[in-house]
Amino acid sequence: MQNFIQNTKFFFTDFHTGTVNITFHIVSLAILVLWLYHQNIILFILGFAVFDELGHIYNFYFLHKGNQQYNPIRMVPCQIVFVIPPALLLFYIFFI
Repeated sequence: MQNFIQNTKFFFTDFHTGTVNITFHIVSLAILVLWLYHQNIILFILGFAVFDELGHIYNFYFLHKGNQQYNPIRMVPCQIVFVIPPALLLFYIFFI
């Protein structure tokens, strides 16, 4: 449990640093706003899955030069807890 708490702190702070990563997250939010207007599942997937992760992948390979602490796979439990439920809630609200 302590490891999950440490990973959560890291997830909300250091893991989301860097200009490129933040830019990808802003683009992701913009795509999600478009999704809310158009209700197109492709925009939903692009916003939550593709652009959001591209920033993390960029940080891992280019900003932190493969430092395993910044490996996006390491943060999957945090994303399951903090990203998937809001995504499913939005999906339920706007598509069902």
